[in-house]
Amino acid sequence: MLEASSEKKKDVPYIEGLTFESWEMGKKLPVDDKDKFNNILTVTQLKEKFGLTIDGVTFTPENEIILHSNGIDIEVGDGSYLAVQMMNLGNILKQFEGQSGVLYMKDFKTPDGVASFKTKQMLENEAKKASEKKQSKDKKEEETTEDEDSDDEDSDDEDADDESDYDESSDYDEDSGDDWEDASNTDAYSEE
Repeated sequence: MLEASSEKKKDVPYIEGLTFESWEMGKKLPVDDKDKFNNILTVTQLKEKFGLTIDGVTFTPENEIILHSNGIDIEVGDGSYLAVQMMNLGNILKQFEGQSGVLYMKDFKTPDGVASFKTKQMLENEAKKASEKKQSKDKKEEETTEDEDSDDEDSDDEDADDESDYDESSDYDEDSGDDWEDASNTDAYSEE
């Protein structure tokens, strides 16, 4: 730790996602994952080498790296291909100048690799559609649950009706050995 400041210095990228309990001026930051420091060093060196504008670096909980440049979030994965990705990043970013969104470069492993870009508007539309789809699904599940509850109530009513129409004379009589079919032939059921 060389300096502490409450203001962001120009051309110095901010770093998010590093956690440590304490720090001391002039001492090494106590971060468990050494790969994160190596990735930060790689980013800062390649940023200078290729003349890139990198506003910040974020480490996700899944240990993936997102670079931030002029309103574009650049997903580069776990850092395995940072050199190739950053070597090509300048030319790719020129195509999207003035736009904001997400540049997906996780699979950009060779100089002729493929990257994809989604504008902020595209991402908002996708999120809106996903939300509408979820609401529609939730509504259908709610209606299905209500229908099942209604069917259960109707079934309970029918069971109650069946019980009220219950005729003991139609039961099997253990003493006589007769079952309900025989009982239906008694005088009580004849039409004479």
